[in-house]
Amino acid sequence: MRLRLARAEFDRVEAAAIRKVRDSASATDGYVHTHPWAMAGIAAGAGLLIGMLISRR
Repeated sequence: MRLRLARAEFDRVEAAAIRKVRDSASATDGYVHTHPWAMAGIAAGAGLLIGMLISRR
């Protein structure tokens, strides 16, 4: 009985998480298509920052 309840709760939480991830991915995709140059600049800046941090010793 407890196992069934736990499984049902897990399934409910999993479905909610999947829904939120899909909504976030859709919103991100829309933003990237609307502002491609801003996203390219952010990606370039992040790459530069990561490269600088990795090259420091």
